[in-house]
Amino acid sequence: EARELAAAAAAAPSLAFMVNNTANFRDKCFDARRLVETGELGGIHHVLCVMYSPLMNLFNDPANTGWVKATGTMLQPDGSGNGFGWGQLSHLLGWVLFVGGLEVEEVTAITHRSEASGADLTDAALIKCKGGCSLSLSGGVYPGNEFGETRTGKHFDIRMFGQKGVLMYGGDDGKPESGRLELRRHDGPSFVSEGFLMENTEKEGYGPESLLNFVAACRGQPYRNGADQQVGLQAVRVLEAMYRSACSGKTEKAL
Repeated sequence: EARELAAAAAAAPSLAFMVNNTANFRDKCFDARRLVETGELGGIHHVLCVMYSPLMNLFNDPANTGWVKATGTMLQPDGSGNGFGWGQLSHLLGWVLFVGGLEVEEVTAITHRSEASGADLTDAALIKCKGGCSLSLSGGVYPGNEFGETRTGKHFDIRMFGQKGVLMYGGDDGKPESGRLELRRHDGPSFVSEGFLMENTEKEGYGPESLLNFVAACRGQPYRNGADQQVGLQAVRVLEAMYRSACSGKTEKAL
């Protein structure tokens, strides 16, 4: 389905196809992409990316079938195939793949599943990308409640190691003051942009930047697209291979 959508979008270049990954439409994401695209980081050798979400109640409950039950081509021989990977890591991967301009080739993964729902609660993967870049992925649920009276934020840590230095972005997405975007170079000037703004789930205003850019595209106005059909396709390729690898116990090619 992802390939069909990507092909349909490519066949209609005058139209805009956007995946609603709100983090990819933040200014910090476009800043990070610019630093990579203009060569400030140099060729990327390795990426570390981490995401922990306070969503145990969501993924541990078998009643949340859309989040925990694998169906169709998601379903693996051992019954796995849905959970934290599709529900959360798709957003982290979308950011990393867009900013890094990475294309995945193969995945080696281990997941741990809920005894109650069967969904994966923690995921770990070593990912090989085109050009030899390695990507270390870690994600899972942790204590707290994102939707409780006292909100617990999600934790992110992204580090891209390149020829010229390290690009870093991390923090608590409920606390903008908890992090910043930084390019730390081996020599020469560094780049720092204070503040951590990842996913946009604010209820006030006109909606997240992803929606605002979509509306602008529909109206024929200038817009930025941080999650087009290729970003969506690459994220799906990673996750599909991750679930196959976790089930088979082997390294699996990204199809």
